[in-house]
Amino acid sequence: MIQKMSKEDRIPVENLLKEVFSVSFPQDNPFFQVLVYKDQEQICGFLCYDKMYEQLEIEYLYVDPAYRRKKIASQLLEFMIQEASNDGVTSMSLEVNEHNQIAQKLYSKYGFKKGAIRKKYYGSEDGILMIRK
Repeated sequence: MIQKMSKEDRIPVENLLKEVFSVSFPQDNPFFQVLVYKDQEQICGFLCYDKMYEQLEIEYLYVDPAYRRKKIASQLLEFMIQEASNDGVTSMSLEVNEHNQIAQKLYSKYGFKKGAIRKKYYGSEDGILMIRK
């Protein structure tokens, strides 16, 4: 089941953000939103993004390894795209590691196209800016 992050979900999602991505929730960012995918009460995946008026930027997409290959990432993206379209979003973007072919294929499936290379975006590795209009 996909839903917007509840107050009860905040700590588990923040712990995963710290563990997997080494980041915390942004402070005082009214544009930051999180969708969670739950199997019963367990968070199996989440999608963090900033929605700023007609633009949206995907920040983090994560699926627990035990739940991968079950189309959870696809469902989260579909849900977000539908919600964003309903809210008047006309442009979406994200950065993906140049070596993450699985993620690039997933984003391409949903209409994201390579827009630019961001040199050393991931430390020593380049990032690919992908855009969906």
